[in-house]
Order: sequence, then structure tokens, then C-alpha cells
Amino acid sequence: MKLILFRHCETTYNRSHRFTGTLDVGLTVKGRGQAKELMRHLCKESPDIIFSSPLSRCMDTADIVRGDRDVPIMAVQDLRERSYGDLQGTTHAAYKRRYGADALHFIRRNYDVAPLHGESLKQVEDRVVAWYKGMLKSGYAEVWVCMHGNVLRMLRKHLEGLTVQETLALEHPYNVVYEYSVNI
Repeated sequence: MKLILFRHCETTYNRSHRFTGTLDVGLTVKGRGQAKELMRHLCKESPDIIFSSPLSRCMDTADIVRGDRDVPIMAVQDLRERSYGDLQGTTHAAYKRRYGADALHFIRRNYDVAPLHGESLKQVEDRVVAWYKGMLKSGYAEVWVCMHGNVLRMLRKHLEGLTVQETLALEHPYNVVYEYSVNI
């Protein structure tokens, strides 16, 4: 199976450095342009299906990237972004002012600790890897997946055999494609 992964493109919350999590925030004009760049980059590909987080920033990115292909986009709840719980909507700068730079890094990149009423990265990993293992049984030849940064981080950990520390150091720019050949 050919597996193509990409992150949703820029949102207003990304631009203002807010904990977005499961809040449904749309793409910016720049984000729509980034999605069109992805579409051009993938113009020679032929997916059987596109899986996406149900949040509009992913669904809209997937729809733009699909272009005029007659390919279904399937919303998958397990691909939703990590819940930041009570922090959702808070700017990183406000959190840093209140708790310090180390605390900001800790809450964003700690593997085992969840924000209050939120999810840890380990919990995200558990749900996305379970979805991935089930998806492998689908029989598709080429699959595209549009997801969020933390979900992509955890799936790459699984696919590339990364350590937790290597995984936590990953950054995912917009309009970058990660391609894998998966033996089923």
C-alpha cells in the first residue's frame, strides 16, 4: 500500500499560536493557498480514498488537495487532534507568561501527561495506531490521510520506529507530504 500523510494547513489559531486541540477552527487564506500547493505536488497520484480528521481544518485541506478527483473523503474520529482540555483557545504566550517557558514546552511535548481534562500524546498514539492497524485491512492500494500535527507525530513514531524523544522533537510544516510504502 502506498500511504501519503499530510498535515492540515494554516488556521487562525495556528497563526496566533493558540492551543487549538479539538476546537473547530477553519483555514486562513494562506492555509487554502498551502493546500493548493499540496494539490499541485500530488497531481500525479491516484488515491483510492482520503481519510481525514472530522475537524473542518482537515476536511477542507483534504477537499482542496483532492482537487477534481472522484475520490471519497472519509471523516475518522480517531484522527481528531489531541484534546488540550481546559487549555484550548489559550495562547502559548499567555501560558508562558503565567507558568514559564519550561512549563509550556512540557505541556506541549510531554508524552505521558495530559493537560487538565485533555489527552496525553500516549493516548493520541494509542487511538491513531489502533485506527491505522484496522485501516491496513481495507485493501486499498493508495491511501491519503489528512491529520493534525500531534496525530501525525504519533503515527510517524509507529511507522518509522522512532523513540519517544525522537518523536517529540518532530515538527510538521504545512504543505509537506510524508510518503510510505507499507507491506500488508
